[in-house]
Amino acid sequence: MVSNQMTHTDTLGPLVQFNIRGTKFSLFDPGNTVAAETFCELGYEPAVVDLLDQIEARHPKATFFDIGALHGYYSALVGSRYKGWRVAAFEPNPEAYSVLKQNFEVAVSVGSGPTPENPYGAKRVIGIDPTCEPAEGYEVVKAWIGFEPIPLEDNTADIVSAFDFLEHLPRAIWKDGELINPFIRGMSEIWRILKPGGLFYAKT
Repeated sequence: MVSNQMTHTDTLGPLVQFNIRGTKFSLFDPGNTVAAETFCELGYEPAVVDLLDQIEARHPKATFFDIGALHGYYSALVGSRYKGWRVAAFEPNPEAYSVLKQNFEVAVSVGSGPTPENPYGAKRVIGIDPTCEPAEGYEVVKAWIGFEPIPLEDNTADIVSAFDFLEHLPRAIWKDGELINPFIRGMSEIWRILKPGGLFYAKT
């Protein structure tokens, strides 16, 4: 969850991309001064990360509140490092929030095959496919869309894409003695996992 009470703007310049300790995030850092002064190969404030490791060992299920998250370094680190933790980030500055929001965009690619599409450059991409194993570096979960629920929580995705997929969903079919509509079921599941105001991009 990312929260901001002010309207964010899109006036920022190019962002610096980082991948430290398995944490991917963006930072607005004109002149690269912040990164050069504060980041090392172990990341920002590595002693704090070591402390969080100790806390997670005792509390594998927890909620992490990042108050004044800025661009979301700790939120991104906790979200990627501690799979049993939930993250809630709060940032009042509208320009910082615009970067923070980008750092937590999730895209879902339905009928993805082993390499999910990411047409809008989201930070995390989840593929949905009934049979394929993910290619190296990709995340794919298995589901027969239209015949079973997508194994994601409500309001997971900022973006859902479907490339050369929807035309293959039957409009009506008999299954186990029942007439079902996989197309409607599949679209209902896409609606369920898409966040309010999210984008659905289909191409056939």
